[in-house]
Amino acid sequence: MPQTADSLDIAPSWGARILGIEGMRAIAALSVVVGHTVAAMAPQASSEGGIVWRLLSPATQGLTLFFVLSGFLLFRPFVTSVVSGTRAPGWARFLRNRAVRILPAYVFILLVTSYVLGVARLSDQSAAVSAEGAGRLPLVDLLWSLPLVQTFNPEQMRTGIGVAWSLTVETCFYALVPLCALAAARLARPLGRWAAVLAPAAAFLAVGVAGKIWLLWETRNMSEAAKFNFEWGQTWSAVVARSILVHGDLFAYGMAAAVLYVAVEQGAIGRDRAAAMRLPLIVTAIAGAGAASVGSLLIFQDAAAAIACTAALLFLVLPTRRGAAAGSARLMEWAPSGSSGSCPMAFICGTLASSGGCSSVDGASRTRSWGFSLTSPLLLL
Repeated sequence: MPQTADSLDIAPSWGARILGIEGMRAIAALSVVVGHTVAAMAPQASSEGGIVWRLLSPATQGLTLFFVLSGFLLFRPFVTSVVSGTRAPGWARFLRNRAVRILPAYVFILLVTSYVLGVARLSDQSAAVSAEGAGRLPLVDLLWSLPLVQTFNPEQMRTGIGVAWSLTVETCFYALVPLCALAAARLARPLGRWAAVLAPAAAFLAVGVAGKIWLLWETRNMSEAAKFNFEWGQTWSAVVARSILVHGDLFAYGMAAAVLYVAVEQGAIGRDRAAAMRLPLIVTAIAGAGAASVGSLLIFQDAAAAIACTAALLFLVLPTRRGAAAGSARLMEWAPSGSSGSCPMAFICGTLASSGGCSSVDGASRTRSWGFSLTSPLLLL
């Protein structure tokens, strides 16, 4: 069985902690900070798509890595429950733990961005909207942003903190995980336990891929400006584009990885066989990262990055032939990376802080956004 680290200070909400996961969280958080800081401080670097940016773009896929990790970590205890016939984590506790990890940090960053820095995104309907579209949130905009439902309303799309749409996608996944577990438990008898736990991952994959194909089809003949409005504007198409209907496949890869990990943990896949997967996993991770840097893949760049992240994750967490944790997993437990990843919802701190105020592009507001981007790594300590 893979080595865990129960003796360490950080404990998960359910089950034993897996070596190396905190380090991956740290990498994801820092990647998000780097990506958004570059977008704020040197927007031409990403918009021009030069060779350097293409080579570095896989390293800025922190959000994709977070989605993969969520699929793996949150689905794993339910997979264990279904295949072993043990009691599953309680739904109320599960959802409460998710809320505690997300809402305090998110609300703090939202209030600071709006009422201290004064650079929150305002809806077009706001009477307080400035020429730059940023300022202090009026009550209506705040009420939409606080519960993370702003991206369900075209008029409020990206209100508050522009990148908070990703938190809405994440919370939708949280809400669906217990339902997936219930469906897997019901399907265990007719399909068999392993097929039943793979079914939710297959469903998320199908939905996400279908959503991406729809998005490509609808925007195939559009100009860049029209595409941006279709995907990011105050339109119903943007509501879909910024939802789990288009990004569900990114969670699916992590969910499938959870099934494979539990299969090894439960002995359904032997250690020798699992260890033999390590070289193909490294090759897959490198190939996926390379594919993610190819601009012609368009929205499927995220899928390529997710495959690379999943392969790297499995390489990290699968045991060696001796059943011990891999050396790479131990390396990822190095104190700075471990402490960064274990910060509650470092994802929020990194993503939201590094983009705070990036709705503006010049003047004092841009100066505030730069300052916030530069200080955001302190939130990961």
